[in-house]
Amino acid sequence: MMWHKWTKKSFLIDVMKLGCAILLTAAPWIFGLDRGNIATWNAWLNGSVIALIAVAALMYEAEWEPETTLGVGLWVALSPYIIGFMQDATATLVHALVGFAIAALAAAKLLVGSGPKTGDYPH
Repeated sequence: MMWHKWTKKSFLIDVMKLGCAILLTAAPWIFGLDRGNIATWNAWLNGSVIALIAVAALMYEAEWEPETTLGVGLWVALSPYIIGFMQDATATLVHALVGFAIAALAAAKLLVGSGPKTGDYPH
C-alpha cells in the first residue's frame, strides 16, 4: 500500500463519508432505535465498515475503495426492504438517507478519480 496523495476534492469526499459512517453508527442512540432489532445491528455493522473503509481511503491509496463504498452505501439504503425492517419508519428513513448519501459520495469520488491525470495531457 502506498500513502495517499490527496486532492482537495477526494479528501473532502472521504471526510464526508466518514461523517456519514459515524452518523449511521450513532443513529440508534441519536434517533432512539430499539437496540435489540436488526435495524440497529445493521446500522452499527455497516457504519463501522464504512468508517474503516473511509479511514483506509484517507490514509492509503485504496483503489478498491470507491466501488466498495458504493456497494455498501446501496446496501444500507436498500437494506430495510431486503432485510425487512421497513415497518420501523425512523430506521428506514435513516438507512435510506445515509445510504444514498454514502453511495452518492462514492459515485462522486469515482467521477473525480476518473478525470485526466497530469501526464494525460498532450504536449
